[in-house]
Amino acid sequence: MTTAVIVSARMTSKRFPGKVLAPLSGQTVLSRVMERCLLIPFVDTVICAFPADDASIPIYEACNAMA
Repeated sequence: MTTAVIVSARMTSKRFPGKVLAPLSGQTVLSRVMERCLLIPFVDTVICAFPADDASIPIYEACNAMA
């Protein structure tokens, strides 16, 4: 059996637009979250879920760079 973690990400926000790609200690918030999820015992894969819209293209590119 495969155990997966799904991380939800979006670029639109009223208080902090683009938060998932904001820098955090030399990496983006999204990459930090993805890395930390991979450290969870028994997790085999981490999936990033994001809306299929033009605003999410930077998230798509960031995820491809992490792969």
